[in-house]
Amino acid sequence: LKCDEKLSSAAKIFSKLFNLQFDEQQATSNVEYSLDKNLAEEEYILSVKPDSIKITASEVKGAVWATQTLRQLCEKGAKEDKILIPCVEIRDKPRFSWRGVTFDVSRHFFDANEIKRFLELMSLLKLNILHLHLCDDQGFRVEIEKYPILNEIASFRDGTLRRDGKKYIDGNRYGGFYTKKEIRQMVVYAAELGIQIVPEIDLPGHTSAIVAAMPEISCRKEKIPVRKEFGISTDILCAGNSDTYTVIKNILDEITELFPSEYIHLGGDEAPKQNWKTCEKCQAKIKEKNLLDEEALQGYFFNYFAEYLAKKGKKVIGWNECLNDTLDKNIICQHWTPVTMGKNPITVKHINNGRKVIVSDFLKTYFDYPYAMTPVKKVFSFDPFTTLKGIEPDKMQNVLGAECNIWTEWIPDREKLDFNVFPRILAFAENVWRNEK
Repeated sequence: LKCDEKLSSAAKIFSKLFNLQFDEQQATSNVEYSLDKNLAEEEYILSVKPDSIKITASEVKGAVWATQTLRQLCEKGAKEDKILIPCVEIRDKPRFSWRGVTFDVSRHFFDANEIKRFLELMSLLKLNILHLHLCDDQGFRVEIEKYPILNEIASFRDGTLRRDGKKYIDGNRYGGFYTKKEIRQMVVYAAELGIQIVPEIDLPGHTSAIVAAMPEISCRKEKIPVRKEFGISTDILCAGNSDTYTVIKNILDEITELFPSEYIHLGGDEAPKQNWKTCEKCQAKIKEKNLLDEEALQGYFFNYFAEYLAKKGKKVIGWNECLNDTLDKNIICQHWTPVTMGKNPITVKHINNGRKVIVSDFLKTYFDYPYAMTPVKKVFSFDPFTTLKGIEPDKMQNVLGAECNIWTEWIPDREKLDFNVFPRILAFAENVWRNEK
């Protein structure tokens, strides 16, 4: 096997996959990985001739995608020890640079080995972003050395809501979190497969697990349990308390050290503000910053951490509920809300004003929902520009791409995960990669 050093990780994938079928000498004979700086980052050329295979790319991602295409072309021969590969000349590159999966590991925890397996499946489909939803009301899933209490308390709950003919809380202690060592290994493995892991620490809502461990940074300061049921909690972080900002900055310091991704997701969705309305500190912060109301306070809160992370070279993503005219123009919007909520025109306005957007259409890309609601055919009909109508032609480049979503309230294990995700994710991967129907 001949290989340019820059593409060596893709060549390792080739060897790993094809050595399963052939011995090493057969698998790697007459295979060449070649560098061509004139190709785009994820573009590749795959040339299969009767006596040779050549893969050309400018970056390792393109070489990985070419390797996966080669894998998809393989057919078993008449003899068990033979694999047939058609002679082809393929030049290919993706439609969108952002082809992602939101994976919720808070509601149900999938360990590091399960994440690595899922990364392998993503790579096969040329999906390049794993958006890990690391914390929510039901659990905090990453080791934080500054605040071990987060892992002692927030990472575990004393029961889980079940729905198997009847609804009940099972009463079993449940939870877990990724150690820093596991996170670092996942990040490296993902990069070898052409995938960037983007962490999400949801703020200021979906944080009652954090509040359970640190009630002093909530408005009510009352001790609460980590939530066993699902839905939306009113126990959110206090945006008027200076200690809240200190704690979150310290958490983000450790998160940014673990994840080299240039992006970090800060949530911003489903944050009921009843407690802010009656909280002296939140009301004082509104007056101090001359803000209009509690919604404007959330905008201030979000901008504060976006500015903090920008100094670390990070770009912030937020769900589209946090969109308003005061939101920092560099914050990327992830649009999920269904058209019935009436928020699509707001997102379109922001796109036309220059904001970057990732599209996660609730009605077509949420794979936690049953096939009766979202069949494969419906996923194939997904297109960001039909979801968000009215984008000006010269602003379409502000749509970075799309993500499908896996929320795990009712997905407790691998069997249910695979049932919900496949084959719908195949249709999603097709739509975000190629232009042709």
